[in-house]
Amino acid sequence: MNHNNHLKTLVYLSFASYFLGIAMMQLMVFLLFLTGIYTAVKNRTPFAGPLVLNTQAFLFMFAICLSAVWNAYAHGYSEEIKFHWAFLVFWFIDRELIKELDWNKLFFFTIIASIPSIIRSFAWLCQPDEIAWAFKVGFSTYPRAFGFNANTITYSEGLIALIAWIFAYITFNENKQKKRFLLLVVLSALLIITFSRVRSGWLAFLIISFVHGVTYAPHRKVVLGFFCLLIGGFFIALMIFGFNFESILERQELLLRGINLFLEHPILGIGPDRFDFYPPISSGLTSHPHNTIVGIASETGVIGLAFFLLFTLSLMRRSYQLFRAYRGRKTPLAWVTRALFYVNISFWVFGLSDYNFGSTEVLLLHILHWAVIVRIPMPDEEAAKKGDSRLLKTKSVLSQSNTDSSGMLGI
Repeated sequence: MNHNNHLKTLVYLSFASYFLGIAMMQLMVFLLFLTGIYTAVKNRTPFAGPLVLNTQAFLFMFAICLSAVWNAYAHGYSEEIKFHWAFLVFWFIDRELIKELDWNKLFFFTIIASIPSIIRSFAWLCQPDEIAWAFKVGFSTYPRAFGFNANTITYSEGLIALIAWIFAYITFNENKQKKRFLLLVVLSALLIITFSRVRSGWLAFLIISFVHGVTYAPHRKVVLGFFCLLIGGFFIALMIFGFNFESILERQELLLRGINLFLEHPILGIGPDRFDFYPPISSGLTSHPHNTIVGIASETGVIGLAFFLLFTLSLMRRSYQLFRAYRGRKTPLAWVTRALFYVNISFWVFGLSDYNFGSTEVLLLHILHWAVIVRIPMPDEEAAKKGDSRLLKTKSVLSQSNTDSSGMLGI
């Protein structure tokens, strides 16, 4: 199935649009879905879904919808039925389309889209009045940059995903000018995360740097040496900007509230995006707990949590297997699967201190990555598929030869 260039461009734009705001990202994703369906109908071919984990993903989506409908019914349908619609993007991309993507284009679309948000963030952080005030009273109240995204943490999660792609890309590309430019982007992103005081962003960066150093021998000494400096830099940043204990106490209270909601509604939870309908914590906050596992448990109960863990842990395993299988091969999928593995790590790091399903932007970001992971075949799977097609072709040729021989003999 030959997909048109418009469809491939929409895939690139769907990834890149994260840095252009939620409205643009939603528009790109819906256009991708509609164009994909139109292309499938036009070519009279089925819209192929994931290669693997389709059942696990469906069970988790079923648990989300079941919780949403049950809680709407229990409350007399007094509010709209909410569910994490962004998860449907998992099925939006045609499996065959993945084989036709130009990964370099996808990467540079994302880099180019991130530049305006990085410039805007630096303009926001470099306000003279704010800098003067910070030197007077301390940097704990310094403004936090968020680019074109909903908030600082959401933006930082996107920046870490961008850094993950850059780290993976420079293992494959030897162009020194490109490397210098990309490392400048990494430094800019790290400065934004530091001045915006996103601790989970720093932690994710440290872990990805360590994994990169361990798994890529040519960068090992430099990256692991830099990793030690980063740990020192992390503590210096804490001394300058403060640890923000008030934020930690609020997160603890929200976490306990989420656990209590789960204990009160253990089977099906309270329903997606329904935290505002329950009593607030002492500070008056009613938002979701800042932990993905507790958030899923309180929203969808033990059923949803079980299916979530089954799906995401299977996905992590698949991501790691792809990374291991393609590592060292002379194919773009070697660096692409590395990037996907790094981004998957960042999902779990941010998930410890934030609820990744509480933001549509973040959920779309990770779902797009997950949709790619489950559509990339393992090298042996691809070889087996090619072998089967060759075998069928050989059988067809032999069958045709036998038919011709029979005709010549007059049988």
